[in-house]
Amino acid sequence: MRLMRVFFFLAILILAGCSTSPSPVLPPLPLPAFKPTVAITTQWRSKIGLGARYFYLRYKPVFLGNVGYTADYQGGVYAFDVKTGDELWNKQLHFKLTSGLSVQGGRLLLGSNEGDVLALDPKNGRELWRTKVSSEVLTPPLSSQGYVIVRSLDGRLYALDAATGKRRWVFESSVPLLTLRGNSAPLIVNDMVLLGSDNGKLTALTLKGGIKLWETAIAVPTGRTELERIIDIDVDLLVVDDLVYAATYQGRLAAVQLDNGHIRWVQKMSSYAGMTADAYRIYITDAQSQVLALNRMSGAILWRQAKLLRRHLTGPVLHDGYVAVADYDGYIHWLDREDGHIVGRALLNDVAYLFEETWQQDDSGYYNRERNILANPVVYKGMLIVNNRFGIMSAYTLSSGS
Repeated sequence: MRLMRVFFFLAILILAGCSTSPSPVLPPLPLPAFKPTVAITTQWRSKIGLGARYFYLRYKPVFLGNVGYTADYQGGVYAFDVKTGDELWNKQLHFKLTSGLSVQGGRLLLGSNEGDVLALDPKNGRELWRTKVSSEVLTPPLSSQGYVIVRSLDGRLYALDAATGKRRWVFESSVPLLTLRGNSAPLIVNDMVLLGSDNGKLTALTLKGGIKLWETAIAVPTGRTELERIIDIDVDLLVVDDLVYAATYQGRLAAVQLDNGHIRWVQKMSSYAGMTADAYRIYITDAQSQVLALNRMSGAILWRQAKLLRRHLTGPVLHDGYVAVADYDGYIHWLDREDGHIVGRALLNDVAYLFEETWQQDDSGYYNRERNILANPVVYKGMLIVNNRFGIMSAYTLSSGS
């Protein structure tokens, strides 16, 4: 495990696509001019917790009723009012929280860098149970039908009893020597668990026993070096109707039949950020920060937005009829769904910082790390809610503008 982490940090220095700072080879494109056609209203802005700080952890808020929940790397768990952004309570867990949160089955679920998995009461943060898995947990645990599914960094997938945390079954997949820092979250669909692995394979297991139903290679490694052979599935899987969509780094985007694992179509693609869909299109951010729309049934590329190139965009989300993405410098961009042109923009945090260590410099100039937005925005109750790596969070709504 230690060797794999050393290789990862070497890769970070070489691969622009693995960083949240501007590329050391080519700088990000400057913000493009555009004519706004939507009015953006900031409903509230808050500073909640410490965020991920200097670690590549994509925390995003989760919600239950009128309460939102977020976390930080130091082990803080926070509840806030969805309508105002005001903090309601916090719980300090005294370990390094790496997974972010999920809230399912009446429990807040989370994991640590040491393999701790916890269930908390969402009303007050009281610990309900705690168990241990074999290594670091980077994706939020998820729950369904009395099971909690947890993915650990060493390639194991655990099913725990949702009421007690007791281990029910374990599935192991191989992990290449060199991988990106991140994991695709498992996905539960009916009685099936879907897993996208660092070896480029998509696997379907039974929820109640962890029995393999099918396995499909989305991409296969090519190239002579370990860097060239990275094909992680780091993008969260997406299921629409009878198809599951999976994307790899340096590989392909594929539509796979849910019932048998057969590939319906593939498109050459490199992505680690995220994707979303409507009834007709798949929207995805590629490794160069281009946003693409593809025909959901055929994989044909319908449009490509390249004016935000190398701005290290998050994955896209759908908000009030538009596609929204956020970037390394704290900007949120709204795109038209029909052709991808930019219709609106907001800056999450425009505070002037006083501390020199929050700034970095490369060939493209200075940029502020405290503005980095790592996690995909979240849409809840009509608001687009965005948080940056230092715990600044805002909620936005849209209306027609000129």
